[in-house]
Amino acid sequence: MALVHNSSSYALHSALDCFGVHPTNVSLDNGYHVVVYPISSVDDAPTIELVSASGDEYIDPAHTLVFVQGKIAKADGSDLSATDSPDVAPVNYLLHTMWKQVDVELNGTLVSQASTNYHYRSYMEACLGYDFPAKKSHLTSLMWYKDDANAMDSLTANSGLTARRAIAEKGKTFEMIGALHGDI
Repeated sequence: MALVHNSSSYALHSALDCFGVHPTNVSLDNGYHVVVYPISSVDDAPTIELVSASGDEYIDPAHTLVFVQGKIAKADGSDLSATDSPDVAPVNYLLHTMWKQVDVELNGTLVSQASTNYHYRSYMEACLGYDFPAKKSHLTSLMWYKDDANAMDSLTANSGLTARRAIAEKGKTFEMIGALHGDI
């Protein structure tokens, strides 16, 4: 195995050291959450840009969350009434299937690999990267409700579709929050 630098030494991943005393991370002395709003309206532009105004602070992309409020409306934009009962429901993993592409720039430099398949990538990572308890608990905050095989488009036989429909029926506002699937 090649070393990164001639002066570096071999090391083991700290997660493999089950019996030793782990070092304390002193590089961070404080942490907090900040709400950052898009600088453009989602109706005005095909892209949503978020810019943090903090100057000397580090923003950890691995702990950045996206919060979205949404609702299903009529084609003309008006709200669904209590008498309306359209056969519609959000798709599975809606928070991540809303985006075609996610680019991450740090200090004006593109640091993520641009691809127009973000929605496929995020769905596959959720399918393969999370176990059943995660899909039944915290992934529901991203509108993950597993579809039943051979009943994908059935509003009665597909329990996942039924659950998502109940959350968004009759024009109710629903909320989603989660981390982005990215290379950083």
